[in-house]
Amino acid sequence: MAHWDSIIRFTAVEGGEYWAALSLDETAASGLKVKGYASIEALESDGVFAGVTVKNLLAPVPTTGIPIICVGLNYRNHANEASIPIPEDPPMWYKPAAALADHDTSISFPPQAHRSFPDFEGELTVILRDSMRSVPASKAMSYILGYTIGNDLTARVFQRTSGGQYTYAKGFDKFGPLGPRLVHPSVFSPDQNRRITTRVNGKVVQDSPFDFIFPVDELLSFLSQGTTIPAGTAIMTGTPAGVGWFQNPKCPLKDGDVVEVEVKPIGVLRNTIMKSLALALEYGSIGGGAILHTPHQWTLPLYLLQTVQNTPIIQTRYLQMYSQQDLSPSASRDTTSTTSTRSSGNLNRGEEDSASKYRVCSNCKRLKRKCTVYSRCNSVYTAHAYIGNLERPTCSRCRTSGYTCQYEDRKRRPGPAKGSVSSKTREMSFRLNHLEGLLQGLHGQLTSGQNAVPGYYAQDSEMQPLAYHNPLAVDFLQGYEQQNFTYPILGPNSNGPMQAVTNMEPLLQLSPSLEGYPVRTEDSPPFSVEQPVMSPDISASTLFSASTLAEDSKQLLICLYFDHIQPIFPMFRKPMFHQRFHENQIPESLLNAMFAMSSRFVPTSDIFRVFGKFSTPWENFAKLAHQQSHDRLEENSAICLDDIKTACLLAIHEYTNYPGRKAWMYVGNAVRLSLASRLHQIDIKGNSCGLSDADREEWRFVWWAIWKLDSTINVTAVMPFGIDCHTIGSALVSTTVADFTNGITKHSTGTFLGTDSAKLWKEVREMQFLDPGDGFNIHLLAVSLLRGVSQCQQRLYANSTPEEIARMMALRNTFSCMRLALPAWYFNAAKRPSEQFHSHRHRLETIIMFHTAHLIINEPVRTLGTEQAHIITGDSLSCWQSSITYAEDLAGVFHHWESEYFAVADPVISCAIWHAHCGLTIHKMSFTDDSNSEVATRIDNALDLLSISLENFARWWQIARILQDSLKVFQMWSWVHLDVSKITEVVAQIRRAINPDSVEPGLVDVSLICPSIPDDTLDGNEENRVWTTDILE
Repeated sequence: MAHWDSIIRFTAVEGGEYWAALSLDETAASGLKVKGYASIEALESDGVFAGVTVKNLLAPVPTTGIPIICVGLNYRNHANEASIPIPEDPPMWYKPAAALADHDTSISFPPQAHRSFPDFEGELTVILRDSMRSVPASKAMSYILGYTIGNDLTARVFQRTSGGQYTYAKGFDKFGPLGPRLVHPSVFSPDQNRRITTRVNGKVVQDSPFDFIFPVDELLSFLSQGTTIPAGTAIMTGTPAGVGWFQNPKCPLKDGDVVEVEVKPIGVLRNTIMKSLALALEYGSIGGGAILHTPHQWTLPLYLLQTVQNTPIIQTRYLQMYSQQDLSPSASRDTTSTTSTRSSGNLNRGEEDSASKYRVCSNCKRLKRKCTVYSRCNSVYTAHAYIGNLERPTCSRCRTSGYTCQYEDRKRRPGPAKGSVSSKTREMSFRLNHLEGLLQGLHGQLTSGQNAVPGYYAQDSEMQPLAYHNPLAVDFLQGYEQQNFTYPILGPNSNGPMQAVTNMEPLLQLSPSLEGYPVRTEDSPPFSVEQPVMSPDISASTLFSASTLAEDSKQLLICLYFDHIQPIFPMFRKPMFHQRFHENQIPESLLNAMFAMSSRFVPTSDIFRVFGKFSTPWENFAKLAHQQSHDRLEENSAICLDDIKTACLLAIHEYTNYPGRKAWMYVGNAVRLSLASRLHQIDIKGNSCGLSDADREEWRFVWWAIWKLDSTINVTAVMPFGIDCHTIGSALVSTTVADFTNGITKHSTGTFLGTDSAKLWKEVREMQFLDPGDGFNIHLLAVSLLRGVSQCQQRLYANSTPEEIARMMALRNTFSCMRLALPAWYFNAAKRPSEQFHSHRHRLETIIMFHTAHLIINEPVRTLGTEQAHIITGDSLSCWQSSITYAEDLAGVFHHWESEYFAVADPVISCAIWHAHCGLTIHKMSFTDDSNSEVATRIDNALDLLSISLENFARWWQIARILQDSLKVFQMWSWVHLDVSKITEVVAQIRRAINPDSVEPGLVDVSLICPSIPDDTLDGNEENRVWTTDILE
């Protein structure tokens, strides 16, 4: 067998892939003339060869398609750098086979990795000659084919968020380059005399001897125990100190960076990091035209193709993708509106193309700021200028902050949206759904497995006229007979109604009697003569309006409303409601609004029975209620209590499902309707209004539901309130929610809610004495205090006057007074033996409101217009540091929160959870260090409680799901150490859980948080840095 010192794998100028032997003195490089062998076996046996010229070096692995094994934390200096104890066994993971990359190639980062701190890790890599399993350390070295160099590329943020496994963070395509050659074990051994060096753009970032914790023989033996490792497997042996995450300043890889890993005498593994082209392909456009993502047609503007062809580091596979395609601008999907008016070969600074019209930097969009002239991310000349060196179009704001522009949105192009359907198609879809539901309903009514007689059905072994049971079916069957169709047998041995739908499409246009009838399923109760039949002129879009639902479905939705919505916003007396319902006196708009709220709580098993194939019926109910309310408004008739209830429910529905500007306006509409009807002055002297005591109590409940909605929503949005508390002349309720719901009311006690939030503690004892018994009025007091705290903070932000500062101090003192005024057991969240289900839930919500108000009043306030708005004073810092207790107390409430409470609790509690979670996270980013493990553990435990609680709210309320997603984004930046001086600015940015003025109101604006990262995070002093240290490798 021929001996070799080193071998290379390469593509030849003449074509094909080969192996060649080189001496250690020869440099592995393109242009080298060598003897090329088809395999390592042929080389070692000195078999057939060809004289060829090296074109491109490939990864020196004898077998491709095998995952790469990676080992973490195998250098003592890296363990010391990360402050991580030395493990007993080596941590390991796999890179997929697609992660393999060649020497001296460009590596394109996907968007996920590009935004998640891409990092380098130079590593010595072992290639196996033979497969091994359960090999002892004494024999492990004989299985080694040779040594090469690897770079374990990593997206750091995903390491932190992947629950302890790193495959996703390290497994992207081409995240495992190997090369340039393979050196024989006889001429190289990884001892202390050898070194590994990594350079980024020529700067040394890693330089270390092979200070292994687990030597190579022990490593191979450990990995092979009970596991077969195939021949040809590459095993990366770990990286030394100096990775970008622990550099000072931090050093993520950027577009255009050249990473070199050197081990003598193996050579230098070199790769260029490239982001722009991959991201452009990902987003679908780049420079001056669009890229059409279809299996058969990929097009690029001609000038862009010429630019790409002139750039040497672009991989040839991209160019091959376009070489056989139509490259004219007319082939682009944007040609009708953009490229037809311009020449594909001319691109001037002043010209606009499709990029300038449809590409917008998301960071600038959120800030509502235009990019500067010379670096506008959506300008033609900038895109053209930066595509030459493969950088993405960049705006000045992102460049200054050190971030890359993100293009997440497109302005809407004229014409129908992609994937939209015509009205005829939509109508046919509704009709098909209609027919399928009807057939499923008939399925249980026809004779199983027998020839069905048109117009009859089987009952008690006798054939009964079908008209007696279901006149709708008779019309259907008569139409069937007239068209000479064969009636389908829908027995248990058939494929069910779906089998017949395909052949029934002509019938749909010939049987108008089917139009507008309800969808029936085999689980639905049978039709009866007494049940009203839907009018044929009802359109498909109103298929699930309140008036067209089956009676049992209506009763189900009404029961769900009183079970889940009434305890949160009590506005109905159930006996009176049912009486009006049976007398058809409930407006359809109100029923639709109620069903929009309650349909979310329909059990999964009943969804198909009640609504057929429609999985989101609440959207249909809400749409109908909005339209009917608008029609009612157009009539300009007198406002009644039903109108206010409808407006209130629609506002709640919009805000809990689609929080934003539109929902916020609905809240204002409900407030204005209630004020216009003088609902806020029911008990003012001289206002008789001809109501009975029971009706007055109902009006009070509705008023306080509106007031609570206005208070909590505007606290969440940090916006001015729509109700002036000094004008309120309606007394607090004197009946428990349960009694009120059951139609029992008591005479009013004439107790009014105080207007001075700082002095509310004086009224606690009286309110507690006169409280109906379920804590409803105490809950309103807590909401009033939260309202006053938010109003104080808003005023301090706008104009920090001595009066407002004094009021802030008084509000801080109020909490201590409130704690003393309430019974000692009140703030103990545990359920008392005599406490009822809803009373305990109400008390827990009240405690959460108190803690949220306490947290807000201690947050530092940024004064608008001052030059030192971001400076935090000593008093503010002290209050902010102590506020961690209130956030922890809020989290502690959920130790006693029953799982059943989530489905009947106020959804705004999820906003309080979000606020506390953000506050604790900022505390962790700014004050917590490794020396105070007790505080860090307490914070982590509180964060876990809040996270799981928000997740449970998300099962029932979409707003909680939105907030949960925003926390995930925020947590990706929790590794940053925030300087104390920047806390005011960051708190001001996260105070709004829902910002109605934002394009994406429920998301954390990371582009606003990032500029608040202190200088020491990127290039500060070691003593000021507090880095997370749980990220290995």
